[in-house]
Amino acid sequence: MEPKDNCSFSYNSGKKLRRMGQEIQGFTPSSGLRVVGNVFSDWVTPYYDSFGLSVVNDKSNGTLIEGNDLRATMVGTAWGAADGGGTHRFGFGIEAGGNGIVVRNNILVGNWIAGVCASTPATVQNNQKFGPANWGDWTVEAAGKLTAANNAVDRNVANAPPLSAVVPATQAGIDAATSFQLSAQPIDSSTALLSWTNPPSGRIVVNAISTVGREIGPSVGPTNFAVMSSPMTIGGLHPGWQIDLQLLSDNGTASNVATIQMPNAPATPASATPTPAASVVAVDTVLHMSDGTIRTSTTQP
Repeated sequence: MEPKDNCSFSYNSGKKLRRMGQEIQGFTPSSGLRVVGNVFSDWVTPYYDSFGLSVVNDKSNGTLIEGNDLRATMVGTAWGAADGGGTHRFGFGIEAGGNGIVVRNNILVGNWIAGVCASTPATVQNNQKFGPANWGDWTVEAAGKLTAANNAVDRNVANAPPLSAVVPATQAGIDAATSFQLSAQPIDSSTALLSWTNPPSGRIVVNAISTVGREIGPSVGPTNFAVMSSPMTIGGLHPGWQIDLQLLSDNGTASNVATIQMPNAPATPASATPTPAASVVAVDTVLHMSDGTIRTSTTQP
């Protein structure tokens, strides 16, 4: 599947799977994808590329993969397709790709060939992994780069916590966006006033996304910037651009967008060219008198 903006593939569960728990791909620029709170375990005839999650829409912005419980466990002993070397095995716990993607607070249990594998620069933090390293607990594909922090690894699978329960969608607050109202208006060419009502509980962040090209980053405006209370002034926005200001709960349960047209920056006034001072000269007056004499005088300005 190839998602557009502000999609959530969250709070699903599955057992007796063969391939991916969820697979999200594509090359359409998008933003705000949330893959949160899914629970997958007990594969049947797993393939060498059976992944817990494959989220590799590499042109997406600000994807969050959080709070998933992914277990490389099997029902029975039969395997599916082997890898090129003839080895029967599981694939990655999480395959992650996207601009600014964050993978955090997930539980990975069992004999995954790698815990998290990044195809683009990714932040991997506060995850728990139980099982062997194999290719690596946190690793990368060809174009990937990984920043790992505060992750915990235990080689003993028996120490893993019980399988997580799936949070019902209504309890999780998936529908909270229906009452999460948001508005924005420009103050000047790079600053806007953002206001909202009925926010969801917990931490709320704002992302600035260009409506043309779906660009995100410092050249557009703030990214994953925590907001506190409404109204709030947001600075650093690109003058003259139409920008989506996306406000969302950090756990991915609610989001909303206000589109704003930023005014152009005021033109820089041209430097005034000073008027050159008039030339000032003294004037000599010569008078020829009737008696034949000559008189002269000098007049100063």
